[in-house]
Amino acid sequence: MIPPHLAVVHAFVGVAPEAEAAPAGHATDVVRRTLQARSERKLADHLVVVGLGAQHQEWFCLDVSRPNSTGEYPVVLFDAKDNALDQQFYEDFGQMLTEVMGFVADNLDQPLD
Repeated sequence: MIPPHLAVVHAFVGVAPEAEAAPAGHATDVVRRTLQARSERKLADHLVVVGLGAQHQEWFCLDVSRPNSTGEYPVVLFDAKDNALDQQFYEDFGQMLTEVMGFVADNLDQPLD
């Protein structure tokens, strides 16, 4: 998990060890986390949860209904508290990963393990 004060993305779904990835009762892989979100919060079928926001119940999702010219999907923020899409944050998952991890690396006193 990324410290909340360092980035808007707190965790990437499916990349942390099972025990660290999510609080008890929350799925840790992309498919299960997305299905859980669809069941609990009526997340739309075209959204796939790939990251958790720094704020409680913020999910970063691929919007698979809007592929770009290279077949990549934009990353949008879904606010589960309001059960609504907030805004597009990144052009694609690669940009999300690069920007978040670059920002964290630049701001940490110690390297990530």
